[in-house]
Amino acid sequence: MSKKKKHKPKHAQKKHTVKQSEKKTGAQRSKKTYNQRKKEQRIRRIALAVGATVLVFIIAAVLYVNFGRTDVREQEGMSEYAQSQIEDIKAWKTNRTNLSGCYTEEHIGVASYDDGCEYDYVKEQTDYCIDQLKSQLLQENESSSDSDDSYSTLITNAVTGDSDLDTVSLIFTYQTGKLKDGEITDISTGVKAYNFNKETGEPVLWQQLFKADYPDKLKEVLPEADTSTPYAVDGNEPTYFFTGEDNVITSKTIDSKTSDGWLRDKLLIRYVDPDKPMVALTYDDGPGLKSETRIHDVLEKYDGVATFFYAGYMIKGKEYQIKRALGNGCEIGSHTWNHPVLTKCSDKELKKQLNKTNEAIEAACGQKPTVFRPSYGATNDEINKKSGLPVILWNVDTLDWESKDAGKIYKKVVKNKHLDGSIILMHCIYDSTAEATEKIVPWLHDHGYQMVTVSELIKARTGKDPVAGKVYLDCR
Repeated sequence: MSKKKKHKPKHAQKKHTVKQSEKKTGAQRSKKTYNQRKKEQRIRRIALAVGATVLVFIIAAVLYVNFGRTDVREQEGMSEYAQSQIEDIKAWKTNRTNLSGCYTEEHIGVASYDDGCEYDYVKEQTDYCIDQLKSQLLQENESSSDSDDSYSTLITNAVTGDSDLDTVSLIFTYQTGKLKDGEITDISTGVKAYNFNKETGEPVLWQQLFKADYPDKLKEVLPEADTSTPYAVDGNEPTYFFTGEDNVITSKTIDSKTSDGWLRDKLLIRYVDPDKPMVALTYDDGPGLKSETRIHDVLEKYDGVATFFYAGYMIKGKEYQIKRALGNGCEIGSHTWNHPVLTKCSDKELKKQLNKTNEAIEAACGQKPTVFRPSYGATNDEINKKSGLPVILWNVDTLDWESKDAGKIYKKVVKNKHLDGSIILMHCIYDSTAEATEKIVPWLHDHGYQMVTVSELIKARTGKDPVAGKVYLDCR
């Protein structure tokens, strides 16, 4: 704020006026002193009012972020944030401590702990959370007919956890409200969870922390929770957070005796080096039986992952294969319900093919598919849009369904001179494909190829997450 220029009093500007003022009577001097005091009081009151108004606007600007804008930040702050804060995290004396956010005029959040330590890191992570919430609300209200509405959010609290596998959990609670005509209505609360590797700062998925049978064990102990429920891990005790009636947030901690055996012996590390060659192995039409089991076995042996596109009608009785794939870090995709040519389907049938499959996959493993592959690769702009997911095709077709010959399938891959960045199509329901995979995976490993999911491939080569409705053939 610029300082006002101080005007010199008249007696300092013209010395002869001092002599003239000395001739004034006592009553005149008293009256002048009284008027000066009144004037100074008015100036002080105005200054206080202006200062208070400015302070109110500063606080309001910090606490509320308008969701009417569309400049959503790229999701890249998490790793940088975590990496820069590792030493502070190690210094924390208590792990499960509530943070209370207080904000300064510089818009820096200060987290105050019970031990009196203060860390000026809340701003970056709070901004990140707010941007994620902004993006979420923008998507949820994209088709809203009431264009006058906008949304604001406030990060209200945070909880931290430090697991036995050297991961750190951050749980942020927040409030959102609808802004209209200067009033905030429809206030709701929510929870956001972030878990990351303390050493590298990389985000950590539940599959990296927990064993493959974790979803089933969680359901047995806490039926209202699933793998999408926000959680923090402190030691080997996970805590789950819920938003209940009247927007009240509650939590439930699973004691160490009950949760014994849930965590892996060591953190499952998945690092994709964008500068090294990589391929995305993809398998359609499953879940399979023994053939898919063999594929999982060889991928595990060589620390590789793949993307499995499951057909809804094949899932019943083979849910364990989807859970194993997810637990090993593989990506789960939708491949329609019963493999029709979608371009020949009515709108009603298309919706059924998509929704029914997504629901079956979520029921099987607790997570919705993250990518979509149309049966036969037959698609169009309308199908791509309605899928609501990135659409994954391929550039290397092994024709395994046609030949059912392990040798031919193997040669289709290893004889390709432009594998780096490729998306390779196979099917997990054939023994011949399993046999070929048992040769392909070690060959890829020995020749320096990273075996990644399609989303990892796209992110590594484009620098951005896959986009819903966009078609991907490869990333060469």
